Amino acid sequence: MVSKTIDVGSIPAAPAIFTMEENYIPRHRKISGFLIIFICLLAGIFFMSSQIFKSLAPTPEKTESSETSENTESPKLTTAEDGKLNSLEKISITEIASTAKAPNPDGSRTIYLTFDDGPGPYTAKLLDILKKYNVKVTFFVTGAGDDSLIVREANEGHTVALHTMTHNYAYVYSSIANYFDDLYQIQSRVKNLTGQTPTIIRFPGGSSNLVSAGYDGGSHIMSSLVNEVSARGFTYFDWNVSSGDAGAPLSSEQIYQNVTENLKPGASVVLQHDIKDYSVDAVERIIEYGQKNGYTFKKLDTSSPVVHHGVNN
Repeated sequence: MVSKTIDVGSIPAAPAIFTMEENYIPRHRKISGFLIIFICLLAGIFFMSSQIFKSLAPTPEKTESSETSENTESPKLTTAEDGKLNSLEKISITEIASTAKAPNPDGSRTIYLTFDDGPGPYTAKLLDILKKYNVKVTFFVTGAGDDSLIVREANEGHTVALHTMTHNYAYVYSSIANYFDDLYQIQSRVKNLTGQTPTIIRFPGGSSNLVSAGYDGGSHIMSSLVNEVSARGFTYFDWNVSSGDAGAPLSSEQIYQNVTENLKPGASVVLQHDIKDYSVDAVERIIEYGQKNGYTFKKLDTSSPVVHHGVNN
């Protein structure tokens, strides 16, 4: 048998069919792959951008008082930025009671009801209650509300005192000049309406407020103002009994308890707000309690026992 050598290299190579099939990717799959990659890139860019903007955005500060929403019915009244309108929540009822004691020279027990931030939607109702019991109080008014209510307060024998025209802490406490610009504006409003020129005042937030430190550039403006207002002929009053109505809404029962349980043996200067319905709703019971327990109700004047807090700024 004769063997024959076959030259393998001389055999034509078979078409690379299988190789082509293994490396071939259909056109629609290529497009889908590119789309997935493109979407992933966009998502990554969006996520990175959102994180950058989030880190650059200012963090909002918590509001310290509900007063940011008060007196919204009047275009004259503005609110301080970031809701920094009051330091009452920083000072507990107990702390206030321990910082401001005012014995009456004659030893009598007197309640001075005072109402800040009005006139407002509940002032007329309050005036009706006070008229019913023939009780005189003190209103520390602002630039808000109906002019006729301030006229009525004066005509019915109450003390119309000064709080602030704008209630804008950022403006009022940024400088001594701004404070008095605001104060003289509210004084002019009351004078034009009543013919009286009030000199009794209450600082927004009280003389002990810490809010002013955020706007005065480190000048300790309250330490200057308590002296400057006296030099200009004003008398300022804080309070030594807080109704607690400057913060979150309370029931009228809680307002009543906050006041009656913290009355002083001498002069009790009570802080309330006539722009709060639940606070006004407690007034009748407070009056009845006082009358049944040997208290006299009076309005503030320049001869009243002075109640001052400690200055913190």
